[in-house]
Amino acid sequence: MKPLIYYAHSAQDELGNLLPYEHWQTLQSHLVNVGEIAAEFARVFGAQEIAYQTGQLHDLGKYSELFNQRLHGGPSVDHATAGAKVAKMLASGWVPKYKLWLSFLG
Repeated sequence: MKPLIYYAHSAQDELGNLLPYEHWQTLQSHLVNVGEIAAEFARVFGAQEIAYQTGQLHDLGKYSELFNQRLHGGPSVDHATAGAKVAKMLASGWVPKYKLWLSFLG
């Protein structure tokens, strides 16, 4: 069975037609990239680790069938709240399950 791939962004040609999946950005790649960029910006005040983790959480809600439908022209979907909820749980000591989540991200 082929593994399910989630995407962060679709790609379109100049006429607005969806390009094949190989042109789309995977969600895993997007979250890692954002985490790395956030960590680099946070380096100046020594908060690289929390910035990296926050970058990985910011689009967590894109791991959903509803967001997949959005990428194919469906209605807007709230994809930010899931990551905010996980961040709130982290702040209240919910670390073990969070580490499990990160293991799925790569």
